[in-house]
Parts: sequence; structure tokens; C-alpha cells
Amino acid sequence: MFCADSRRVEPIVWDQLTHLRNLLR
Repeated sequence: MFCADSRRVEPIVWDQLTHLRNLLR
């Protein structure tokens, strides 16, 4: 999944993590 577009995937991953944190909250 993490290819040379890691920089491009970063914001997506962070967005998902934030969403999960909101759900856990």
C-alpha cells in the first residue's frame, strides 16, 4: 500500500486516524 506516494498517503492516513480517534472519543 505504501509506495513512493507515501507523502500523498500520509494526509489520508492521518485523516483516518483522526476519524477513529473521534469515534473512540
